[in-house]
Amino acid sequence: MKLKDIWNEFYSKVLPSLGIVSIIMVCIELLGGFAGQNFAFSLLGTYVSLTVWHYFLVNYLNKKILPRYIKNMRGDTKISMFVFFIEGIIWGFLVGAIAGFLSSGEINFGVLLPVLLPYIGYAAIFLAIFLVGVYWVTKIYQKRINKKLEEYKKQNGEPITRDFEQPRIEMLREFADYSSDEKYRRNITYEYTLGEKEKYRDIIKKYGLDNITASKEDLDLIFALCKWASDTFGEDGNSGFPAKRGARAIIKFAKKNRGINCWLKCTLLAEMLRAYGIKAYHVHCQSFEEPYRSTNSLVHAYSESLKKWIMLDPVLYVHLKDKNGNIINIPEFRNIIITGEEFYVNADAKNFWGETVTPEKYREIMATYMFRFSRAEKHYYGSDIGLDNNPVRQLIPEKYLKYTENFSEYNKQSFVLSEKDFWET
Repeated sequence: MKLKDIWNEFYSKVLPSLGIVSIIMVCIELLGGFAGQNFAFSLLGTYVSLTVWHYFLVNYLNKKILPRYIKNMRGDTKISMFVFFIEGIIWGFLVGAIAGFLSSGEINFGVLLPVLLPYIGYAAIFLAIFLVGVYWVTKIYQKRINKKLEEYKKQNGEPITRDFEQPRIEMLREFADYSSDEKYRRNITYEYTLGEKEKYRDIIKKYGLDNITASKEDLDLIFALCKWASDTFGEDGNSGFPAKRGARAIIKFAKKNRGINCWLKCTLLAEMLRAYGIKAYHVHCQSFEEPYRSTNSLVHAYSESLKKWIMLDPVLYVHLKDKNGNIINIPEFRNIIITGEEFYVNADAKNFWGETVTPEKYREIMATYMFRFSRAEKHYYGSDIGLDNNPVRQLIPEKYLKYTENFSEYNKQSFVLSEKDFWET
């Protein structure tokens, strides 16, 4: 595992857990009047105990058990944070009880605080201050970039809540146009490795893909593999990422976590389409903000019979048609959202609760993610955006350039302003 992957794992999973419990312990420290001792040992003890807490309790309980019994546990931030807070308190006292046992030879809740706090006092204070600092630095970094979003918030008199609740269609219309200036053309050549079924032979055999795709070609083959990916692998937007992104690693990761996010599902589907000779790639659809708070992913697959790319959403098993009954691609869908035209969702598309996906709801949700698009240049076994020697290309509207001053240099180097450079190769 690369150092970057280790940091991402720590930053996204362990650090939030560490911060919440650390703040709880600071409160106990202040109320109890105890002074922490032995900084290094207390810091190590806090890290170890909270890593165990995350991976064996929070990761399992909150993702696999509680959502079955607590309605909207996955989607409602307030409910999730309340549960997280209660878990932190319980775990803190459990660790204290164990510390008391190790110290006195018996579990004695009467000595909980004196035993617990010396090990975590200074570490808790340090981490609480550190995390507050990280929070405010992030807020300052995002403030200038997201100024336009704040303006829309004021104009519409609506609070900024979850992405799909924000007034995005009007913003999308304002940023509808890409550049037609030839000076921005980059003449990018995208590469595809097709037909390598032998690399996927174990997957094909295990899931009976040759039977699923038997006698199918072009559109029928594309839809059959999309249905397989949609039905076989559950959806978990918080599952994270494996160190490697090949189909085999993604499937193993999906089994371990009982689900994968849309990014990984689209990566997997695009790989399997290419294995069966269909030119395909996954696209990351991003919101206005940077860093974006959430993202959505789709797949573009090339239909030889239609002589065009078509859009696939393997999470919901969605493929779309315009008002004239023509299957559409991602840029066509973006234009339909902007113009407000009618479109149709296939009747067998279902959401996470088994309900039919309606055009109205799909338009509302997807409008958030039609501002920026990213894809890789090369498409092979295990390829993904941003991997070594595989540059990322990011399509942005020309008007959006003035909001990218604080973007990283890596991001700026990936910018593409011409639709032809991004979609038509």
